[in-house]
Amino acid sequence: MADLDYVALFAAIPSPCVVITRDMVIVAANPAYMEAMGKTREDLIGRKLFDVFPESDPETHSERNVKASLNRVMETGKQNTMALQKYDVPIEGIRGGFEERWWTVVHSPIAGPNSPVEWILIRAEDVTAFVRSRAGRPPTEEPTEAPSEAMAREAELFERARELQHLNVELSEANIRDHQVAVTLQ
Repeated sequence: MADLDYVALFAAIPSPCVVITRDMVIVAANPAYMEAMGKTREDLIGRKLFDVFPESDPETHSERNVKASLNRVMETGKQNTMALQKYDVPIEGIRGGFEERWWTVVHSPIAGPNSPVEWILIRAEDVTAFVRSRAGRPPTEEPTEAPSEAMAREAELFERARELQHLNVELSEANIRDHQVAVTLQ
């Protein structure tokens, strides 16, 4: 069996993927990620994730939600899946301009020689068209089929996923508070 070229494999993955350090510095991004984000390698590598992608609307708690998921990965060493997240992307050349985006995100730990979680692989799928179509806004493309019971079930599942994400964040914050209280009492 020939040695697998992991760099070529990472570059060929069709899903947008980026690798960050525990300090949330971007160390690798595949072409699908750069295309989805409208960024070049130079825009990304060596920069902090939230410097490249600042939060557009504090009311959405986008940055807080993503940080909470990343922290869970670092604390547990286990993959964390975000059900759905609104996280707008800065529009290049327009100061303060953002494009609305919705994502499903999976954060996966990558072990290194110094830690069981030395890096985190972020796989982000853009589901903006799906969200817009379910929110009553016209999708970017004409639908190919009429609304059906299946679409109604999808919408229900979608809404439950949003609720689950919100509850997961609340539970995580409660666990952190409980842990801090327990440490204080020792």
